[in-house]
Amino acid sequence: MKYRPDIDGLRALAVIPVVLFHAEISPFSGGFVGVDVFFVISGYLITRLLLVDFAAGQFSLCHFYTRRVRRIFPALLTMVFATLVAGFFFLLPADFKEAGRAAEKLAYFFSNHLFWHTQNDYWQQSALASQPLLHTWSLAVEEQFYVVTPALLALWFWAGSKRGLTTALAILVALSAAISLWLMRHDPAAAFYTLPARAWQLALGSLLASRVVAGAGAPRTLMQANVAGAVGLSMILWPVFAYTTETAFPGLHAALPTVGAMLVIYAGGGAQAGWVSRMLGLRPLVWIGLISYSMYLWHWPLLVTMRSAGWSAHSLPTIPVGAILVLVLAISWASWRFLEQPFRRGWNNVPDWIVLAVAAITLAACYGTGLLAQRIVTKGSPIKQPLLPAVQQLDKDVSVKPGLACEGKPELDLIRAGAAGCPLGVNAGRAPQFALAGDSHARMWTAGADLLAQERGIKGIALTFAGCVPMLDAVPPTRPLCLRITEAVMDYLAKSPIDRIILAGYWVGTDEAFSDLRGAPRAEGESILSAGLERTLQKLSRPGRQIFLMLDVPLLASNRMPFEKAMRSMRERGAEQMGPTMSHHRARQHKVETEIRALQDKYGFTILDPAPFLCDERGCLVAEDGHTLYRDKHHLTDGGATRLREVLAPALP
Repeated sequence: MKYRPDIDGLRALAVIPVVLFHAEISPFSGGFVGVDVFFVISGYLITRLLLVDFAAGQFSLCHFYTRRVRRIFPALLTMVFATLVAGFFFLLPADFKEAGRAAEKLAYFFSNHLFWHTQNDYWQQSALASQPLLHTWSLAVEEQFYVVTPALLALWFWAGSKRGLTTALAILVALSAAISLWLMRHDPAAAFYTLPARAWQLALGSLLASRVVAGAGAPRTLMQANVAGAVGLSMILWPVFAYTTETAFPGLHAALPTVGAMLVIYAGGGAQAGWVSRMLGLRPLVWIGLISYSMYLWHWPLLVTMRSAGWSAHSLPTIPVGAILVLVLAISWASWRFLEQPFRRGWNNVPDWIVLAVAAITLAACYGTGLLAQRIVTKGSPIKQPLLPAVQQLDKDVSVKPGLACEGKPELDLIRAGAAGCPLGVNAGRAPQFALAGDSHARMWTAGADLLAQERGIKGIALTFAGCVPMLDAVPPTRPLCLRITEAVMDYLAKSPIDRIILAGYWVGTDEAFSDLRGAPRAEGESILSAGLERTLQKLSRPGRQIFLMLDVPLLASNRMPFEKAMRSMRERGAEQMGPTMSHHRARQHKVETEIRALQDKYGFTILDPAPFLCDERGCLVAEDGHTLYRDKHHLTDGGATRLREVLAPALP
């Protein structure tokens, strides 16, 4: 195993874009592909090491895991414990609890599955932006790969099958890549976070390692090395600057950085190093490559902590991004020098069983610390986070799901009987005078509708189901049951004596979320929104009934913006904080609003528009008095809906 400085340089090329992407340095909008480069490097190095051991008859599973423990555990577990300690003082309770859950899962390297399910949770996915252990998903994937790969290779060699390994690895690459493509259509979060969909990237490195050990995985001429290196480098760098968070990833887009990393490693394996390999072997890049593991571990928790609510509430200074990056570099070097190096080089004479026993104890401590963090956040805990009241209120604003008490019961019989709805306004025995129906964008208005109805002495009902846009024949991929739920809601409303109906949905997102409508084909050029909404209006419309349609609230730039604006409002003694401009909002909503107004001309419903209540010449209000009106980039908080309840006034007599 000859040392290759170009691979350390390639590590630098992987970690630098990741750090700059997380620091929100705009040119590096696709810096997340650095993780894909790490996967290929890990697959190559680990498999090559295993194959050399097998060929020499020196393989020991116990010793393999001992080396992994010495390499990975000291810096990783120190980072986890330090992050939880910092989180106790600075993170919102909901975020601290999520960090505890991640530490608990990381104790058995399953944190990637936690983030997979969080991403698929409609109301929780925004929490990932402030999850300080989010970056451990890739370490979990690698550790799972390290569990599977040695066992498979051992079975291969012990069965005497020393040939055909390359073919077997190629089949593994193809199978995993096929799983990734399938999941991109059916569960994109699983495609991103889970081993079956990511194994092909590690296995591609393994495939190259098998050819190298066989004496065939290297360029024969300097020209081949130069071409492979240049093409590989381009395939890595282009996505770093061209991809964005809107890029469908991983899927086919992951092929560029993955194959590029393999080509760069291949290019440096020949007798003559090409110019790319020589460049990657330069001392500054090699030095960053040596500390790249620690840099990957520490950069994200530092960024999250220094952007946290507690950091602002304790009046700690806002640190410029450049200063944070310098701090990341310093801490990474210290972690490499005083954690990584001593355990890698100083424990060589310690028996394997002692190293593994210590590892088991520290993992148990990690598990227990994660449980403790979750316990601290629960009611009745004797330990309380030292948070200011304003921070506790912010936690409530951004962690409580808006209109949660009014999420409808999904039983179809109850819906058709009018027994699945949430009462609004006064509790008198008379029948509801108005109905609010739709998805989470209807549910977020229930607090405002309830208060306004109480003020006006009337009764209403909310039929709101997260993910169920009030369009007949629309089947959202995330909740197929919505097709029947929406049918049941419209059946009830069509037959009911309620003469005022408010429809609200995430209209702007419909063409992205739905591939088509069930049943009769749409007219040529007709959008899914137009066709689906018209089917609803046809069913509900009748003489004497008034229908109101609520437009979308202005969309914010990110799920983190409400949090950031509320913190800025705190720092500026409650000053109003603005988001997008009215013109930006109108431009984004223009297509949808045009289609809705075309339907208005046909069906005569009334449009309710929250934008004039939120926006003025300065922009659209996001936070004031230290409170956010938004929970995420397109949902209001209960407090926000209450403040803007006059939007609903035309619909409530």
